[in-house]
Formats: sequence, C-alpha cells, structure tokens
Amino acid sequence: MTEFSQGSEFGTRPEDIDAALNVLEAVESHNTHFTQLGIAAAVLEVDDVKGYSEERVLEDTAKFRAWIEDPARISVAEQQELDRDVMDMVYHDTLNQLGVALSPVRADPSQTLPTIQGDEVFGDVHLQLASGRTFVSFLRNIVPIVSGGDGFADVSSRIGSHFLTEFSYLMAYAPEDAHVTELSAHAGDIKEALELLKADGHIMLYLEEIRKHTATDTVYEWWYTSSRGLLVPPDVQLEYDIPGPASWHKSMNGHSLEFNWADALDLVESAKGKSGGQEFYEALATAMQESLTFAYDDWQLTLEEEHGSDQGFDEGVGEVFLRVQKRLSEIRNSGGAEPAPEQPKE
Repeated sequence: MTEFSQGSEFGTRPEDIDAALNVLEAVESHNTHFTQLGIAAAVLEVDDVKGYSEERVLEDTAKFRAWIEDPARISVAEQQELDRDVMDMVYHDTLNQLGVALSPVRADPSQTLPTIQGDEVFGDVHLQLASGRTFVSFLRNIVPIVSGGDGFADVSSRIGSHFLTEFSYLMAYAPEDAHVTELSAHAGDIKEALELLKADGHIMLYLEEIRKHTATDTVYEWWYTSSRGLLVPPDVQLEYDIPGPASWHKSMNGHSLEFNWADALDLVESAKGKSGGQEFYEALATAMQESLTFAYDDWQLTLEEEHGSDQGFDEGVGEVFLRVQKRLSEIRNSGGAEPAPEQPKE
C-alpha cells in the first residue's frame, strides 16, 4: 500500500503548485483526447518505474510498441488504460505528495469513438482522494503562496470537482470503497481549506453535505436521495422537469413504478434506523408523502380525462399507489412515530 506523507512541506514552494497543476492538466487532457502516449517510450524503458511491477511495465511496453506499429492493433479501451498507466508512472511522486490517486478509466456507454473496428466506448479518469491529511496539508501550505487563494481558485475547484465526480461514481457502484470513506472523513477539513482558496461555492456546499451526513451516518441515504430528486417538492419537480417520485407514473408502467417506489421506501426505512439521522429521516418521509399524494391525485385526474382508461399499464397503477402508501405509513408509524399524513384513496 502506498505510504502518503502526513503534514509534509509539499506545497510550500511555487514549483509544488506547478507540479500539482501538471497532474491536473494531464488528467484533463486524457479525458479530452489521448496525449500521454507520446511520452510512453521514455517512461516504459526505465528500469525502475515506481509503483509498478516489472511484469506490468513489460505488458504496457508491449502494448505501447504495438500501438506505435499500428494504432488499430489495440482497442480504444486498451489505449486509455495504457494512457492512464503512463500518467500514473510519470506523476507517481507528485500524486503521492498530494495525497491523490488516479481512478481506473471509467468507461461511459454514452461516450463512443468511431474507429476502424466500429464505435468503441471510452471514458474518463478521475482524481481520487487517497490521503485526506496529506491533501489538506498541501492546500494549507499553498495559501500564503497564492495570495489568499485568488491565483488557485480555479485549480482547486477543478480538483474538488474531480473528487466529487469520483465520489458520486463510487457511491453508485461501490459505496464501501476506501476513497469514499476517506473523502467522507475529511470533507470538513477540505472544505475549510478550499474556502481559504476561494474555490467554487457549489463544491463547498457539496462537501458540507458530505461532512454533515457522515456525522449522522446517512451519507449513502443523502447521496441517493439527492441523485433521485426525492427531497425536491412536487411542484418544483414538475416546473423544472426534474425526474422524481411526483412524476414517475407519467413515464413508467406499474412494475417499474412499484420498483422505484420500493427503492425509495427502502431508503426511508434505512434513514429511520440511523440513530443520528432522525432529522433527515423526517424530512425524507415527509417529502415522500407529499410526492406520493401529488402523484396519486395527478394520476386520478389523468384517468378522469381519459374516461377511466388504465392507459395500458401492466398493473393497476392505483393499486401500486395504495401498496406504496401502506408501506410508507407502516414505516412512519412503527416505533411510536406520529401517524402519517392523509393517504391516497381510490
């Protein structure tokens, strides 16, 4: 496991800032177009490449030579993996001193690149927080150098954006990942340091939410709720076309509708079970009830306009709503909670 510097002096010299900027620009350049392969030859011929086994270096060297001879011989995915490895080798020391790591290539099915073999999927590399203490030390060290942060606001915002993009990816696919834990544990300190550097306010608000919900053990529930629009009032969902529970019935059949509501109610139940998360649970449960009541009323109105047609749904949507209401009421009324608000009725 990589050993990260704790409270080091990295960041106290202007050249340290340049080194950090070089890492950021390399990653962003990779995500725009592959550029690191041009320096791969020099790197992969070195006998001692830090952080990589001889077998891995030899494997990458073979891929690089194959790419040089005929770019069509290796796939876009292989090119991106090689590109990412080269960055990791070139910037190994700087990444270590920053307390940052490179994510794997995050392939995105929505992004394709036309090639000789046809359209191929490609993706981005993100910066991950690997050591919160080391990164916070770097941020605090650079404050005096950049005159209160004016000269580093954009860079610190871009780094913060990488962290949050990777955080969201991991929350969706691997919420127990160590990088999620690290960012959650140090979100408050990073926010305070970024404030000194005048980073983007949106990033600091997001970090504050992570800090707050880490303290109540509701980070996953908060993230899922935010990503699905569960706390957004029904009228706001509709006015700004935000996909959420108040409008799920407009685009889903009965099976999908029930599945989505079941997921949401699992979250309500999970939040209620967290000893420090009662305030969040109450807000979420209330929001779910408001969206459910709104959706049911809207669905009934649609039925009336359609002269009682069930719109071809796989299941009776009204029955889905009633089952959802029954479970939500059970969750809210369990353990001595106050009775739930008015329920939709057929």
